[in-house]
Amino acid sequence: MNMMSDGDHQTTGGSHVLDDDDLLQEILLRVPPHPSSLPRALLVCKRWQRVVSDPWFLRCFRCHHRKPPLLGFYKQPCGQDDMVLFHPILDPPDRVPPQRFSLERAIAAVSIGPDRGIFILGCRHGRVAFMSMSHEDFILFVYDPVARGYARLPAPPELFFTLFISGAAVLCAADEPDHVHGACHSSPFMLVLASTMLGEEDGDGRSRRCPVACVYSSETGTWGSIIWHDPCRIDEFTGSNVLIGHALYWLVSFMGNYDDDGNYMSEPDGIVEFDLDRQSLAVIKPPLPVRKTIRHPQIIKTVDGGIGLVTLSNMTLVMWHRTKVNRHDVAATWVLFKRVDLNSILGPQERPVRWRRRQDIFGYDEDANVIFICIDSSLFMVQLESMRFRRHYERIEREYYTPVYHPFSSFCTTI
Repeated sequence: MNMMSDGDHQTTGGSHVLDDDDLLQEILLRVPPHPSSLPRALLVCKRWQRVVSDPWFLRCFRCHHRKPPLLGFYKQPCGQDDMVLFHPILDPPDRVPPQRFSLERAIAAVSIGPDRGIFILGCRHGRVAFMSMSHEDFILFVYDPVARGYARLPAPPELFFTLFISGAAVLCAADEPDHVHGACHSSPFMLVLASTMLGEEDGDGRSRRCPVACVYSSETGTWGSIIWHDPCRIDEFTGSNVLIGHALYWLVSFMGNYDDDGNYMSEPDGIVEFDLDRQSLAVIKPPLPVRKTIRHPQIIKTVDGGIGLVTLSNMTLVMWHRTKVNRHDVAATWVLFKRVDLNSILGPQERPVRWRRRQDIFGYDEDANVIFICIDSSLFMVQLESMRFRRHYERIEREYYTPVYHPFSSFCTTI
């Protein structure tokens, strides 16, 4: 009589369990949403392939995980207006090759001439917005790197051809309760352009600017009316935007004075809010200590879904939250939330000459609540709730201007 070992009994019992399609689906739904997870499951057997490739299963998979993984970031090298690079951040086998999400495919498809510059405007919900610009005009595109499809947008209102577009945001327009962003390749989207235009002068003879915005809807294929804010001392939009609830937020610099030598001094940073529901603009002043810092802060999303700011100086992260005075009062105030010594988290770093020490915030991912910070020549991604971090594999070269990183998240089932 042939005897079976304990291991044989376990294997046989396990195979019977996996013969149940419903149970197999429940198990596969719980594999990590990494790029390599489902492709590897496809290779197990034809039965697994049938389950994993079913559109219903894929929808359930996305709904189960809700948030797509952060795959990398897009960056425009300083001084290079014809190049936008994708930098993957995951380790093999989940590491997406840079050429897989390169914008070159989209640029080649739209036959952009060599005399036109390419500028990235932003990323969100699995899409990338970029602009092709020449001396005469500019063209706007929205690209889906996973599905490898793009949309060329009609020309915006004529006013925007006279302005420098310093703020833009792309986002999914689907509003179904069970909709999961990051895999919505066929869903409608919106593109928001924001800028400032010269307005009246104030009592001191200094020019004031009006924040303006305009929204494109892929559902209608048209641009909406231009939205205006009263003239104020805003200079320009800086950095990327953050989506919090139903509002977009940009960091802006304010117009300043001139010093005794005639050098222009920009005033501290502020925040412009664009309410997507009300289609209105508002200007928010940051807390006074932030206004006195040299480096730009970063807008973040708080744990309760509010707006916050984080600054980096002297190896210390300082976080501020904007909270309402009480639930019946619309007034809000800034509260110091957390102060973190990065030396205790990241460990010893390079020790350059003190005045050459580099500490900058390069970007922020609102879904994962992760900031990208550069310490000397090292890039770190720090999760602001847990303060867990990981070091990027590449050495960061010093650039004259602080670059802006545009995090890209999406469900990706092929590498």
